[in-house]
Amino acid sequence: MVENVFILLVLTLSAGLLIFHPKLAGSRAWKAMVTPLASIMGSGFLVCAPLLASNAGYDAIFAMLVLLVLAFFIGGALRFNIRFVEPLLESGQPGAFARVEASSRWILSIAYVISISYYLQLLAAFVLHMIQVEDLLVAKSLTTLVLLGVALMGASRGLGALESLERYAIGLNLGTIASLIFGLAWYNFVALREGQWSLPDLPPVLDAHSYRVVLGGSPTESVGDLLPNPMSW
Repeated sequence: MVENVFILLVLTLSAGLLIFHPKLAGSRAWKAMVTPLASIMGSGFLVCAPLLASNAGYDAIFAMLVLLVLAFFIGGALRFNIRFVEPLLESGQPGAFARVEASSRWILSIAYVISISYYLQLLAAFVLHMIQVEDLLVAKSLTTLVLLGVALMGASRGLGALESLERYAIGLNLGTIASLIFGLAWYNFVALREGQWSLPDLPPVLDAHSYRVVLGGSPTESVGDLLPNPMSW
């Protein structure tokens, strides 16, 4: 009971500081970080914790290393384009560069919508699982409602409203992570003090499905398929 109070206290203080601190709210660096963090943290928080553990087991650290290496090389390609290709486009350079740039915008938009839809569906599955609802149609309907809500807010109040919403979401996300780390540290400290600390049995699942999950995609048949094994938490 006491640990629950402290966990909620850490969540409240961390999220409140990140959302309402005046210097942080007015910081240009923080404002520049909010949108990328909002894009990264939802999927990263959900995948890298329970899904990665349930599919890679104790090899999760190596799976994460592979993902980081892939991300570094992808980032290198993006940095190259920003440094060398975009100046050519701004100078009006005709030819293949302009055609590839125009088509890549459409491809990126489609990929982003698919990515957001998947992770919103995953989030809906987590929420519904907590209230014992295991209906994939309900999860997809909840995802659609969230997407419509975001679209309506953007259409009616502009990108500024979405950026403000992202700031609140990031503050809550980071506060949740801080409280989760505190709760895990508390749990392990108590278990170690009482002589009950041990590592759970997490054998890696080496199949095509687990590789797809680790890389960020997972074909699903039900809400339960969206969720990791509870023993991996």
